[in-house]
Amino acid sequence: MKKKFILVAICVAMVMTLMNLSIPVMADQYFSGSGTQADPFLIQTAADLTQLATLTNSSATGTTYAVGKYYKLTADIDMSGVSAYMPISRAIGVGGSHTLPGGTTFKSTFDGDGHVIKNVTMTAQTLAAGGSTYGIIGWLGLDGVIKNLGVENITADGGSTATTLCIGGIVGTIGGGTAQPCAIQNCYVRGMTVTATGNGNQFVGGIVGRTVGQKGSIDNCYATELSYTLPNTNYAAGILGGCGNSAHTASNCYTSYSKIQGWATATSSYMATTNCYASDAIASATPENLGAAYKADTTYKNSGYPLLNWESTNIFEGSGTEADPYLISSAADLRKLARLTNTSGSNTVYTAAGLYYKLTNDIDMSKVASFIPISRATNALSAQFQGGSGSSFKATLDGDGHVIRNVTQTAATLGSYGSSYGIVGFLGAGGVIKNLGVENLTADGGAAKRVCIGGIAGAVSAGTDNPFSIQNCYVRGMTVTSTAADADPPYVGGIVGRTIGQSGTITDCYATELSYTLSSTKCAAGIMGSCGNVGHSAANCYTTHSKIQGNVSATDSQMVTVNCYANDTITNATPENLGAAFKNDRFSKNGGYALLLWEIDIDGTLSLTEAAGVLTATANITNSLADSRDFYLSIAEYSDNNAYELTAVNVTTIMIPGASGQTESITLTKNNGKYYKAYLWDSETLIPLTSSQSLDFTS
Repeated sequence: MKKKFILVAICVAMVMTLMNLSIPVMADQYFSGSGTQADPFLIQTAADLTQLATLTNSSATGTTYAVGKYYKLTADIDMSGVSAYMPISRAIGVGGSHTLPGGTTFKSTFDGDGHVIKNVTMTAQTLAAGGSTYGIIGWLGLDGVIKNLGVENITADGGSTATTLCIGGIVGTIGGGTAQPCAIQNCYVRGMTVTATGNGNQFVGGIVGRTVGQKGSIDNCYATELSYTLPNTNYAAGILGGCGNSAHTASNCYTSYSKIQGWATATSSYMATTNCYASDAIASATPENLGAAYKADTTYKNSGYPLLNWESTNIFEGSGTEADPYLISSAADLRKLARLTNTSGSNTVYTAAGLYYKLTNDIDMSKVASFIPISRATNALSAQFQGGSGSSFKATLDGDGHVIRNVTQTAATLGSYGSSYGIVGFLGAGGVIKNLGVENLTADGGAAKRVCIGGIAGAVSAGTDNPFSIQNCYVRGMTVTSTAADADPPYVGGIVGRTIGQSGTITDCYATELSYTLSSTKCAAGIMGSCGNVGHSAANCYTTHSKIQGNVSATDSQMVTVNCYANDTITNATPENLGAAFKNDRFSKNGGYALLLWEIDIDGTLSLTEAAGVLTATANITNSLADSRDFYLSIAEYSDNNAYELTAVNVTTIMIPGASGQTESITLTKNNGKYYKAYLWDSETLIPLTSSQSLDFTS
């Protein structure tokens, strides 16, 4: 029987992890392709991008890989795994002594081919102290071209020691000759953060930091969402930081920054601009005015500003239907959804009834200083209960068995009166949240009156004919502070803070490890803070808090409760009593209290490594109860037909006894041209205990 279980499990894994494969022909020891215009070097991964930087910054290989070559991106590249990116053709020094540490300026063509490089971090520690360049490319030289490239979420810390910094989202410095100009074409930067504390000059531009040579052009480019923290912003701007020669030009460009180019004012630099717009004139930056390279931002991907023609209008993967939901895969996606639902224009597009969102991963929000909720609501006394430019969330958010962790929400970013805190601020008519876990959420309501604070949703409101629904969700670890008094108390609940409208349900949910420090606790409880209508109900829920719902006592709020348990009756909150949505907490993940069926309740780690042609998958199981339960570790090898098959070419599987601290490894000989994944399975529930680990040997 167990063999049948694992065969089913592996088939499930294969179905869940379908993806396209490519079999490139190697013509170079580092890259696919030969570097010619007809057969460019292909940049396919973050490793390829960092390899190109290494080669162009070496005296041994700089000329070979930086001069006269052609490069093309084949996919979007996420650089979040690279802690400190070193720019391609990094430059140091300033003015006439502008040199490189070992390589050469980039005198090649880099074609993004309509792809995006995301989440780039550059630190002062990895660059030179005297004068450094930051950007995807450090220094673009004679005849150098960058085109059709997007850069999103790039961060550069210039530190305190560099005497001159040249920082651009695309290029740090450009320096083409009169007869050999360099060019940047059809590129954008969206989301750029720059900090520096040194006493020298900081040339900072959304596209280019500084020009040094005689001639170059920036055409059909834009830069938005720019944030600079600098001692001096004279040489900081939206397109170009500082220009030393009037032969440089920019045309058909726009920026949300206050200046197109740097220097003391927007006009006293040397770059000649044609049809370019900064923030004071950005209303005129329409596709009609900017020209044929642009199109309208119909989906608010760029806050309503024009997009380049090659850009996809999709903000998220998926199409937002039930069959093909929008996919939320990261903290950036979650924040993007919050921005869209809280911005005039896009709010009604992305909160509408009939839209579907689904998480694809657990999401760690620990790097977000203060998360503004999806569909943030303000002014609790408003009949519509919506504030600013937001709108209530009437769509469906499916956690799909994933967890959002380490969320911080502060009073400073959420308003002073009637604000909402939670993953969703205001869940409206027909809105659904399901299959979602929230762990370690901290909300500081400050002295704001009538704040609505819930681990899942701050406030809920729906009509009798179109109720909201929260299903199969949990909150474990929620810390709330508020100094508001009884006259205008905070509404605090482990699942929902407050109801306003007529009808809605909370079903199969729990909230544990709740810590409230409040001046008024009458509207604080474990499931619902305060309910204003008997049309609301909760069923099959439990909480470790003393009350299921708030107001003065556990019984004088109006939410109807069925089979719900608070702290004094929590011993009855067993899976048998709660129903089919729950299971026992066999491994003390939740202090012994019942878990939702979709939760993974085993501690397991998994790694997949390769050495000398042998793959080794290693798993460690921590089973605190040391029962007789078994687990499976498997490596699956897939064929190279450009897509996963439902049947693996080769599978190696072993059983792991259910002992605490048990470590087991299996091996499989690697075949080039194959793709491998390792899985660690709970044999009883047939779900992977951890995210699967993969290695690609198709190259």
